[in-house]
Amino acid sequence: MARNTMEHEDSGEFLSLEGPNPTEELLEGFSDHAGGFGEMPEFINESIKCIRKREWPEAEAFLRKALDLDPLRKHPRVVIALVNLGYCLDKLGDHADSIGFYREAIEIDAECEAAYAGIARTSLHMKHYREALEAGERAALINPSSGQTQFNIGNARLNLADIPGAIQAYQAAIKLRPKLIGAWLNLGTACESIGDLAGAIVAFEGAIKADPNYAKAWMNLGLMQGRHGRHEESVNAFKKAVELERSNGKLYILLGLAQRCKGNDVAALESFKAAVSSNSLADKAWNNIGLIHLDGERYEEALHAFEKSLELNPEYAKVHLNIGRSLARLNREDEAIASIQTAAALRPDLTSAYILLGEIHAGRGEHVKAIGAYGRASEIQPGNDGIHVRMLRVHLAAGKRDAAMAEYKYLADRGSHLVESVKSEMEND
Repeated sequence: MARNTMEHEDSGEFLSLEGPNPTEELLEGFSDHAGGFGEMPEFINESIKCIRKREWPEAEAFLRKALDLDPLRKHPRVVIALVNLGYCLDKLGDHADSIGFYREAIEIDAECEAAYAGIARTSLHMKHYREALEAGERAALINPSSGQTQFNIGNARLNLADIPGAIQAYQAAIKLRPKLIGAWLNLGTACESIGDLAGAIVAFEGAIKADPNYAKAWMNLGLMQGRHGRHEESVNAFKKAVELERSNGKLYILLGLAQRCKGNDVAALESFKAAVSSNSLADKAWNNIGLIHLDGERYEEALHAFEKSLELNPEYAKVHLNIGRSLARLNREDEAIASIQTAAALRPDLTSAYILLGEIHAGRGEHVKAIGAYGRASEIQPGNDGIHVRMLRVHLAAGKRDAAMAEYKYLADRGSHLVESVKSEMEND
């Protein structure tokens, strides 16, 4: 899927920190009639109702009122109140305070598994992965049968680059809770990260079995099938994802890319148009529409699509580059150069922009400018031997055989397979 791969902002495309909702586990065994301490039991009961409705600020307010009535922390439900307050604060993004209340619960009950599990979860949100692992492992010692805890341990290990440990933890979580979607998804992520695409597919298929209506599982399966070269299966998976989330532009774009990999640009065009209509990632959708027209040599239509993309995202560097490609094909080279330079200014690491600049300058006989552009591309990608082949040919065209020979020797010393492609050019010059 190299030519038609969707841009991903983050490497952890599949990673999920959202495990099972621990609310019900935290609330199990609560008595609604614990006596004493004035209105404290009533406040706790009200907080439970709010938590179950995911009304975090309201739950926090009731819990704080309850705890204010028990400054010495003597009530039989005070530990669970502290844990629940920690959980609410985590949901509200107050991570440091969340950790503080979990630790207070541990001071009262050193074997409070829910508090250690809460610290693990909140530490993951804070990207404190070592602390998350330590807390998760302590929780697992107290309660080895918690799938949620194993899930958190797996997330910590994955972020600490302990892939085998992460896989083992996710498998343990799944064994304990077979319908734990996050564990299936992250197991797939872990497998994919070590090149085990078959294992990743099995994991994402497991997620689908756990919840056939979870669009993200179908999406991830489609991505893995595509990376395996199974484009028909990839298209089918993305179609299912689209059925489940018809307003998700990303899914239409992924479907379109998979359809392009199958060679079905007509269907892909319709998918990208659907993404535009969804008003989600419409800038990327228009860019992909433009690429279909560009590849079909419909350059004016390509320009129209790329300009639509820029209306939505004026700083989309790759679109400026694609406009440059279209203009170059229309022999509007000065405009092309300006557009490509804009792309390079927005994305100084965009190697393809400098390569295209070099090609245009070389075609115009502007050898010094061409070498300058290729040189910048080589600085960004020093291991790209193709750039040195281009520089060699420009030097030959400029009559600079010594400079061309230096590039040829560079390629030969690297043992590049591209040496053979220019050997005859050097011999015949």
